[in-house]
Amino acid sequence: MTENHGLSDIFGDSSPIGRLYGLDGYVLLIGVGYDKNTSLHLADARAEYPGKHTVVESSAIQLNGQRIWKSYETLAVDGEDFPAIGEAFERTGQVRHASLGNGVLSMMGQRALVDFAVKWIGENRK
Repeated sequence: MTENHGLSDIFGDSSPIGRLYGLDGYVLLIGVGYDKNTSLHLADARAEYPGKHTVVESSAIQLNGQRIWKSYETLAVDGEDFPAIGEAFERTGQVRHASLGNGVLSMMGQRALVDFAVKWIGENRK
């Protein structure tokens, strides 16, 4: 899932999130909301919207056994509208919920969520 994950495609099709989509995997939220649902970043990468742009990020990585600081260009993401996307997706009836202690588990098909979010972003994000 993580092999050959390029820095410039941190949330795109070649990322672990994109690979999970290809495997038709599931998302399990354990006591957290959609603002923590990283799979929605794949929808960011796939959707077209007016404010879409890239930024330069930097990360510490291992290269040839050495820790280095590497800069790279990648999609700018913030997830500010992820709770609204989650609320809209919940209304489709494709999310299963269960209680766990004082928390709630929410499980959904990642592909259904991402496909829904791509459309939602295209229609709603500025």
